[in-house]
Amino acid sequence: MFLESSGKDMQAAGEYLRILVDYPDDKDVAKESFLRLKDIYDSYIGGEWDEQSEIFLTYVKNIYNRYKEKGQYEKALEAIRILAKIRELSDYYNDMGNIYLYELNNPKLAMNNLEKAIRLKTQDAGVYTNIGLAYELLGDYDKAIISYKKAYQMAPLNSWTLYGMKRIDGIELARKKQLIKDWFFMGPFRDGEYASDIEEEIVEDPDTTKEYASGTGEIFKWFRPYEYEDYGYVNLGNVFLPQAHACAYALTYIYSPKKDKALFKIGSDDGVTVRVNRKIVWDNPEQRLPSLDNDIVEVALEKGWNEVLLRISQKWGGWGFYFRVTDPEGRNADGLIFDPAKDEARTISIIAERERKELLRKAEEAMFYGLSGTLFLLSVILIIFTIKNSIKMREMREDFTASITHDLSVPLSAIMASAEVLLDGGAKTEEKRKEYYKTIAGGAERLNSYIYKILDFKRSKKKNPYSLKKTEIVPVVKRAIEIYKRESHCENLDVTLDVKGDALSLEIDEEAFIQVIINLLSNADKYSLKDKRIEVGVCKEREDIKISIKDRGIGIHPSQLKKIFKKFYRTDDKEVKKIQGIGLGLFAVKNIVEAHGGKIGVESSPGKGSTFTVILPVR
Repeated sequence: MFLESSGKDMQAAGEYLRILVDYPDDKDVAKESFLRLKDIYDSYIGGEWDEQSEIFLTYVKNIYNRYKEKGQYEKALEAIRILAKIRELSDYYNDMGNIYLYELNNPKLAMNNLEKAIRLKTQDAGVYTNIGLAYELLGDYDKAIISYKKAYQMAPLNSWTLYGMKRIDGIELARKKQLIKDWFFMGPFRDGEYASDIEEEIVEDPDTTKEYASGTGEIFKWFRPYEYEDYGYVNLGNVFLPQAHACAYALTYIYSPKKDKALFKIGSDDGVTVRVNRKIVWDNPEQRLPSLDNDIVEVALEKGWNEVLLRISQKWGGWGFYFRVTDPEGRNADGLIFDPAKDEARTISIIAERERKELLRKAEEAMFYGLSGTLFLLSVILIIFTIKNSIKMREMREDFTASITHDLSVPLSAIMASAEVLLDGGAKTEEKRKEYYKTIAGGAERLNSYIYKILDFKRSKKKNPYSLKKTEIVPVVKRAIEIYKRESHCENLDVTLDVKGDALSLEIDEEAFIQVIINLLSNADKYSLKDKRIEVGVCKEREDIKISIKDRGIGIHPSQLKKIFKKFYRTDDKEVKKIQGIGLGLFAVKNIVEAHGGKIGVESSPGKGSTFTVILPVR
């Protein structure tokens, strides 16, 4: 009242509003304050709108905006409700909608208030843009697009409506699966009160299996709220509880089949720091609207897995980011694989599918130009189409089918490599060309054999899919060694064969046992990083025939020995994780051996190599 009597009506109105918000329990004071506030309010805004009305409205807005800046969102909302009770204005409902939308992450309540704002002021482009944002959070993207377009029609040059049009671009890119949303997240931390004891550890070792303890005893864990098929804008308000002036981390991995350059295109509400393989490649503290491609960063990717760690801060407005990757020319980076879990099996499956499509493309190209080797390529195409049309996903889950599908990879890789050399003109002499033709023909023959087994198995799943006949085992082993050496293209591979005893024959499926030997040779080769000497032994002991394969590789920890024959199992050893594999090779070997009435064992220790032994009964 002193301020009123001194002619300072606006300051008095501000004090009355603060009393109503901060001391609502004193009913008498609150009642008197409301009546005094209303009188002052009506004196400025009760009649025709003029410059003084605008000044007064700006002043009272500053009162509730100060609450908002302090993170006191409920008090800010209460202040606006009190003002709207005196006189409803579109600005009040729009501001309440903004608090619910950006600060409290409640799109439903935001929508209620924004719709009231539109009823009071039907041509407000800014409100329509906010409604579009609310629809996005509610997952109704078609209605969001309609709202953004309405705003643009009203004010095509307004920066806020242009921002809405960029959001439409984001929705379309998400539908095309080009905006990465599936990340591991950690936080939130208070920005400005740098939690160095945790954040420095996260930056140095962003391990998603690890817990991080702060100096105050708080425990932080990585978590993954989205899935592979989620794409679009990452709203961190959905991921974390609302918190003013916060920051958070997002972690994913990008698999690149070769050393390459790419463009990271980021749009964030606030500052963003980007690390690739533990090195900062971008650091922008700027506050801005989260528009597509705010920041475009050229990044050098290593062959294999690349770690991408983002730090996203929030100092105003919403909290979130866009993230997409293109090649240096701006085209979608189709060759890259994004996977926060670094799932090797998924990655190999994606790569294999891409390679099959590329092989089909090259084969069709070869047929069109009449290149040499077309006949062989046509047979490869026929085989691949037979596989595609014959094997359904449900059979892939069955043990036998999974094993055989894994077996396709070695001959298929040899076929693809030979076909590429022929198509690119790499075989200069007729002798060389015949050598590659022979590789393609041999691989095609093996693929056909596997396909017939799969089809036979589909017709009668209860029967043993193997055709047993009396066979000399040594020629089978020799043939497997020759095939693997030819198809592996490893120059320093040294495989020796030691045979003890004569007339080593037994009833087996020859093709199946060739695959057993090849799988074991492949394992020995892959996990022998430097010393590529492999010893193969065949001998007879009593009524059994033993086949052993010994390497000088990285070895296996004793605790893992019983697990390595399980489907999809791979050890946690860091060296093993560097080597591609999906954990089906040994599973397939065990299935085949046991179907023949045999058994398989392994002796190994870390750093001292492994010896796998197959024991088969002589029938």
